[in-house]
Amino acid sequence: MFKRIMVGLDRTAVDINLIHYTSFICALYKPADIYFIHIEKDLEESTTALLGGGNVKKIHAIDELIKNELNQKVENYFKPNKNVQIHVEVHEGSLLREFLHWSKIKQVDLILMGNKHTQRGSGILPKQVARKADTNVLIIPEAACPEITKIAIPVDFSNHSIMGYKRSIEIANIIGGTSLTLLHAFWEPGWYYKMGYNYAQYRASVENKAKENIEAFFKKINAKNIELTSKIVLVPDNSGSAEQLLKEAERNGADFLVIGSRGKTSAATFLLGSTTEKLIEQNKNLPLMVEKEPGENITLLDVFLNRKR
Repeated sequence: MFKRIMVGLDRTAVDINLIHYTSFICALYKPADIYFIHIEKDLEESTTALLGGGNVKKIHAIDELIKNELNQKVENYFKPNKNVQIHVEVHEGSLLREFLHWSKIKQVDLILMGNKHTQRGSGILPKQVARKADTNVLIIPEAACPEITKIAIPVDFSNHSIMGYKRSIEIANIIGGTSLTLLHAFWEPGWYYKMGYNYAQYRASVENKAKENIEAFFKKINAKNIELTSKIVLVPDNSGSAEQLLKEAERNGADFLVIGSRGKTSAATFLLGSTTEKLIEQNKNLPLMVEKEPGENITLLDVFLNRKR
């Protein structure tokens, strides 16, 4: 369960949908605190830009003006919940470093970030946060709808995949009526014929093995009263796994993705950290939750934050 949530706002139109989606998540998990955080790279430069080069009288400090602006957004688009404490904060510094710093200070267990595709920006910051944060990260595309009816879970049967599967079951149980689909990507080498197979034989062999693994995976965790399906995604090239997983998820009507970060089982099956990053880069439609083992990245995060600020 998520009790302390942090939301990254950047003062663009993307904020509105992100606040809407945060309200939806809040209704599901009923957290104690939500922190809406904005990081301004240089408040002095922002003062000049916002006040027209000093031609307008500076009635308020710039951070207060920005905070008032964001408070108004939150009031307009966040559905109130009397049991949730809302905090809006503005800080100065490096976007990534400060964002990770405050996620640690606030001891949050979920970070929400918007992912821009039509707005200016390339999704670099969400990918970096997902890579370095020591907590779960939920990335919301700018056009995502606040509903979860079908969850797609890319798996490679590792312990990291189990984390993503458990989270998906939790979400499905909270909402009720949400179905789950496991997506297992399997490399299809161009040299399968050297193993003594024709294409049909190789594909049948791969699918039979994958079905055995999926059945064993389903048995590990009780998902009673939840509709479960699985899809085997044959990928002709390792580098195209993220694209194929996204296509399969959308083809099956998924409106939410959950992936356990990192993990691999063998040279033949894969769901690497790079796949997660490519999913973030290429995904334009589906909210994507990167599920992490608590504290897994804490050493890396501490090293990053302890550099000269």
